[in-house]
Amino acid sequence: MLYPAQDQASRETLEKSQLDRLSKQLEYVYSSSDFYRQRFDDAGFQHNELKNVGDLRQLPLLTKEDLLADQIKHPPYGGRLCVSEDKITMLILTSGTSGIGQEAYAMTRQDITFGGSAWANWYYRCGLRKGDQLLLTWPLGTNSGPQGAFLGAYKLGANTLPIAPYDTKSKLETYMQKFNPAGIVVTPAYLSHLTVLCEELGIDPKAQFPNLKAIMIATEAYPISWAQRMETIWNTRLFELYGNTQQSGLAAGGCETSVINEKGERGCLHLDEWNTVFEVLDRETGEHVSPGEEGELVLTNLFREGSPLIRFRTSDRVRFLPHGTCSCGRPTNCIEAGTVARYDDMMKIRAQNIWPEAVDALIFAHPEIEEYQGRVSVNHRGREEVEVEIEFKSEDLPEEAKTKLLQTLSEELRHGVGVSMELSEAAHGSLERFEFKTRRWTDERNTGLERVLHTSGGAHKE
Repeated sequence: MLYPAQDQASRETLEKSQLDRLSKQLEYVYSSSDFYRQRFDDAGFQHNELKNVGDLRQLPLLTKEDLLADQIKHPPYGGRLCVSEDKITMLILTSGTSGIGQEAYAMTRQDITFGGSAWANWYYRCGLRKGDQLLLTWPLGTNSGPQGAFLGAYKLGANTLPIAPYDTKSKLETYMQKFNPAGIVVTPAYLSHLTVLCEELGIDPKAQFPNLKAIMIATEAYPISWAQRMETIWNTRLFELYGNTQQSGLAAGGCETSVINEKGERGCLHLDEWNTVFEVLDRETGEHVSPGEEGELVLTNLFREGSPLIRFRTSDRVRFLPHGTCSCGRPTNCIEAGTVARYDDMMKIRAQNIWPEAVDALIFAHPEIEEYQGRVSVNHRGREEVEVEIEFKSEDLPEEAKTKLLQTLSEELRHGVGVSMELSEAAHGSLERFEFKTRRWTDERNTGLERVLHTSGGAHKE
């Protein structure tokens, strides 16, 4: 382990460290940020009289809307910025799409070092070591996940290949087969696609990749039966991480027992409580949920210099598991592996955050369109697909005009939200109308993953 003092510490030691670091962080943001000084004063919060971590609850929760309003008032980083611009060495943006504001996070050298160290520690737990060949399938950009994955590999000293720009066949034949990786960072849906393609090309992962120590997954929930099947096919263990831009690193990650524990049940993701105060709250009552219950994850950074967050609502739904749940003995609280989801309507498709409101804006900008419905699924080859049915207002619209509009809209959606979608016409009057909450999207990826694992012995050909 990279940090044995933390992994072997008592819960009491962890909680004492949290309180000490929280006191210092609250003093830091109060003295450095007009935004937080105003929030503290408005709440009557005496940060210098902190008695325990629970005193944080005297402060109101911080939302995405609060941050976006702050950025509009004080562009581009908001009044919560705690450093001068000459200390900013990287900019991180949430992966929002057109029509939805993106949170901007100024990263100092310390912030970047933290993120890389958190990832390096998790890679080490997964069994990777200095010099191991690691393949990253996530595209590098301004969002935090791929950057953290790369920086962590660099920190660990792994021999890293960022292969995201290449098509799947090239990934397999040119890179995976040639370099025989020890680790792969991938999404669950893309792992399914890799699995099916291996079978179509006559590649047996067990025989072809004998050095594989770990497959590391994130961004999507998945059935436990799918995880068991993937571990059997690839003859290695799956490890999951949970992270977000607001954490500026790895918020939670599995330990040596992988996503499936010794009882054959879902494993634990250990929260990084050494660097963050986490609350799992009931969204209705605001109270901390009981062990085994689901709630919204709220976080407070204990380390961040550039754009720290205090009691930020993530809108992520997690199942809370207290310290001691996992057999590894670490003192940290946990969340359940494979079940992290969003409370809001945001969908993560091909590692991109897709907001239905952004799709609405593009589609309904065309007055000829009456309604639409979208479906996200995983096909028999393990590839994520997005299908959108478009209903026109008039049945009399010429076919040539319909075809041209669908082609135009397809390009607008691809550029506007960053994901290709298959568009087709729905019969006039056939799509559901909504009188209360609009739910135009369905997500069938879990069903698709189940189907893929059952057909993996004799995958269909395209």
